[in-house]
Amino acid sequence: MFVSMPGVPHEMKAMMSSNVLPLLIGKYNLPFIFHKTVLTQGIGESLLAEKIQVWEDELSKYQIKLAYLPAMGAVRLRLSTSGPEPSTLIANVDKAIEQLKSLIPEYIYGYEIFGEPQQDMAELLLAKLRSHKFTLAIAESCTGGYISSKITAIEGCSDVYIGSMVTYQNHIKSNFLNVPQSILEEKGAVSLEVVEAMAEGIAKAFNSNCSIAVSGIAGPSGGSTEKPVGTVCIAIKINERILSQKFKFSKDRLRNIDMASQSALTWLLKSL
Repeated sequence: MFVSMPGVPHEMKAMMSSNVLPLLIGKYNLPFIFHKTVLTQGIGESLLAEKIQVWEDELSKYQIKLAYLPAMGAVRLRLSTSGPEPSTLIANVDKAIEQLKSLIPEYIYGYEIFGEPQQDMAELLLAKLRSHKFTLAIAESCTGGYISSKITAIEGCSDVYIGSMVTYQNHIKSNFLNVPQSILEEKGAVSLEVVEAMAEGIAKAFNSNCSIAVSGIAGPSGGSTEKPVGTVCIAIKINERILSQKFKFSKDRLRNIDMASQSALTWLLKSL
């Protein structure tokens, strides 16, 4: 069967939904097709493939196909299968994902089922914060408000998200977040000690349960031998617990900002 469609996207989509798909469904005995995607962050595609190679090879026994869908700082693993029995297909995919969870638990942050509404990292984090009845405040330096923009792009975020500060220069970190001047001078703005103090300061200032703090060298200039371009320090605070970590990203400024933002959101989500 050949179907000739108009090139205008909105016309094509409307005709596909109202005419073409019903025609195909009525004319053919179609199999049940099931896709479920595992969302991972914090590991590159090549290293991820090495870690799950044996598991991936076993998928063929259940007629499951795997697709790697890499994006900025993340890799989506889409498991696909088809056949006459929906319950069997879904059970096989869920069983395979349970096995995957035991191999890379620290990198998985969520799932998507084709046909159901998809949520991005910020939406997943907001849902998790709501489940704990927690609030969130953010202190940003190198990301310049980009993390906050991802949160505020989600409708209804105000029940969880209190606000943020972009504390780009050191005296702003010191004056508004109470980061000790001695730490800034001794450790430098891009340090675990500083982002921990930022996370503490923003949570106290905004009276939030949780906070995120980020400081780094986005580039392309400003790096050193000790702290090259792409060095980013992130801290998260959950109630009285503060965690911090140093990341090494790329030499591209916008990529570093994006990856730092994704890493911060994912890390808080996983920790919650």
